[in-house]
Amino acid sequence: MIVKGFDTLSLMKIITLLIATILINTSSIAALGPLNHLIPADSFGNYFFNAKYITEVDLNIGKDDEGYLLQFNKYPSFDSISSTVIIQNYKTDKYRIAYTTKKWKKRKYSKRNIKTIYKNIPNETASLISKIYQYMLIQTHYSYVANDNKVWGLDGTTYEFFINSAKHGRMYGETWSPDKNTETYYLVAISEALNQFVRGKLQEQNLNKFLKNNLINLKVEFEKNNSFKKLLSDFKSQEPILECNTDEFVPLVAHASIAIQELAQEKNIKETEVGAILMVWRMEACELLDENAHLYPETVDAIDKECSKLIRLNGRNEKEYIEDARKHLSWHKDPSHVVLAWAQKVKNVKSPAHNVIATDGVEAISVKYPGYGYDGETKVECIKQPNRIFYF
Repeated sequence: MIVKGFDTLSLMKIITLLIATILINTSSIAALGPLNHLIPADSFGNYFFNAKYITEVDLNIGKDDEGYLLQFNKYPSFDSISSTVIIQNYKTDKYRIAYTTKKWKKRKYSKRNIKTIYKNIPNETASLISKIYQYMLIQTHYSYVANDNKVWGLDGTTYEFFINSAKHGRMYGETWSPDKNTETYYLVAISEALNQFVRGKLQEQNLNKFLKNNLINLKVEFEKNNSFKKLLSDFKSQEPILECNTDEFVPLVAHASIAIQELAQEKNIKETEVGAILMVWRMEACELLDENAHLYPETVDAIDKECSKLIRLNGRNEKEYIEDARKHLSWHKDPSHVVLAWAQKVKNVKSPAHNVIATDGVEAISVKYPGYGYDGETKVECIKQPNRIFYF
């Protein structure tokens, strides 16, 4: 799955870092640092004097048939504040975005100095964003850093979030300039994508691709939160008898397994009917995307294609899958990681087994397990001379 980027925040990090950094970093999981969750927004919409002209603007919505689904307020230290609202029409079940900020930046906040842009948003997009907001806002709680200083500063941006959840009611939260590669950082990135979309800086097709292609990654946090930890634990338990490093391969194994499940769901077929998939990674390109947030869209797109690629292979067994993988890899220059995965039937077992071969060209592992999110035994083996598998 390839993720499209935009010129404010690199969305590619969702694939390479949401799984690999947030989840595999067990120390950060245990610590749940102050910027890895939201804290209560005690003064939502009124972070400073006159902010309400932006955050509480009278939007053009029907009082009886429309209402706020969620809201994202942004308070930069040295720029105009903005408010982004997803409006839900209860009768038609349609959604649109309203983006409000100053009309003239140098003038003070007032009823006359505001402008609001409206834009329709696909139901699928609104639904996914609301799941993300709901997940993050449920975890809202107060937090202080180790030295007892509250997590604020003079130079940065405060972000507020709100969702009107049918299940949990109205929930609010906020954060200040979150650290990179934390859950709040990705929440901000996703919210900024909405701002870019409504302002015409991100095309609808790219926004939809970003959300759809990353659904498999977001499920790691939203629907199967403990599955990655279990997989990591299974790998760790076998390390003493293994003669290769496994940590770097865990997120790649998980990602490939989820991809098989998603393909089966999209095509409405069994996982065993998906066949084999090849995932080709160039982490150097992924890191380049992450470090250069203000590249031109054309440049981002080109680098993005170098970062990761998913290919469906031909074949009926492992040997044929590897042969077809070699053909595709001959067209790829210097991949950093290669992952081959397929599902196969298991006798007397309802769920299939997922077979995964992951390598960085120096070390490689072979994994057989029930698939990401499923219970069962995980078997990991080190592969000797991995360069002989894919020839890279």
